[in-house]
Amino acid sequence: MIVVGIDPGVFGAIVALSEINTMLHYKPFPYFRQTNSRCISDGAALQLMLAEFKETLDLTGQEIKTWLEMSIPMPRQASQVTHQTGINWGLVKGILLASDWGFETLHPRVWSGHIHKGYKADTAKIKSTMVLSQEYPEDYKQFVSGMFNKKETEGLIDARLIATYGLMKAQKMKEGG
Repeated sequence: MIVVGIDPGVFGAIVALSEINTMLHYKPFPYFRQTNSRCISDGAALQLMLAEFKETLDLTGQEIKTWLEMSIPMPRQASQVTHQTGINWGLVKGILLASDWGFETLHPRVWSGHIHKGYKADTAKIKSTMVLSQEYPEDYKQFVSGMFNKKETEGLIDARLIATYGLMKAQKMKEGG
């Protein structure tokens, strides 16, 4: 079994894990910067990237379980940002549906409440970084190696932890619990 976690933000990412919780494949989502310095998703590049990612996973012949984080407006977030986040979530969900890629949606509080348990920090992003750096230091090193900017790294970290939660859930279901 392969488990995939997807953070669907503009600076989102996708991460695939093996059944023994090792990272198999990961990619930040493609985006481009507009003239007003805002970033938006590159829909065509995203569709191609997700198709190539799925093709790579399909070659293994293993069952693929995918979890897509729901897009939830954050407190005090500007309406323009909330709008763009919703557009991006719809774009990712549409591409997955069109490519016949089965997935389950997951509320951010569900996975983060489970994964962040016992970690104290001011924000969820800091907690996620703490969890990844302490629980999966090799993956953390890959993400902060300098190949990605801060926003891309945050997307990769969340996608990795969404996949981790998905793996725990899939294993529990497999065991009948």
